[in-house]
Amino acid sequence: MKTNRCPLILIATILWVIQIKAQDVQFITTAKTNSETRTIIVTDTFIRNGKTNLVRQIRFQNAAVSGGVQKIYHDNLLLGTVLVGKDGNILDISTEPNPKYCLSFDLWHSDKHRIGASIMDTNYSLIDGFNCTNGILIPVKSSQIEKFNQFIDETAEFVKTNNRAGKSDKEFGRQVEDFIEKHKND
Repeated sequence: MKTNRCPLILIATILWVIQIKAQDVQFITTAKTNSETRTIIVTDTFIRNGKTNLVRQIRFQNAAVSGGVQKIYHDNLLLGTVLVGKDGNILDISTEPNPKYCLSFDLWHSDKHRIGASIMDTNYSLIDGFNCTNGILIPVKSSQIEKFNQFIDETAEFVKTNNRAGKSDKEFGRQVEDFIEKHKND
């Protein structure tokens, strides 16, 4: 009697959950491998303050990025998607309409691999941010967000209290230089 057997295809699914409290962002990683296609799909879910802020699914083939989808969230709302192609090239960026938050991207035109993303609320406060290397987004530390918002508050106060009225160009220039010097390492 002949036994009907499925072709033997070695598909190993590796599931490991890593929850690391690195600074203030936690993440969970799962990986799925397919030895036939020599592909690894890694899904990272990043969590800040108990809520998902980034889900990134990156496909690796022959030890190089071959594609991926990265979804940016805030308050459980999808705000945008970044598609990554071979070797980390950014293929597409799309945003979702949202009246509460503004998702913006900074693109370095000389490098297709680098973008940065920020989420601001209706009061123009930075509430989340992402750095990017080789097309792969990662949340910034909360301390960087706090430092940026402090800089914006101090800049607004500087502009409000240091207007040019009645000041010479030299005096106003000195105030601007002092302000820049104070924040040049921020």
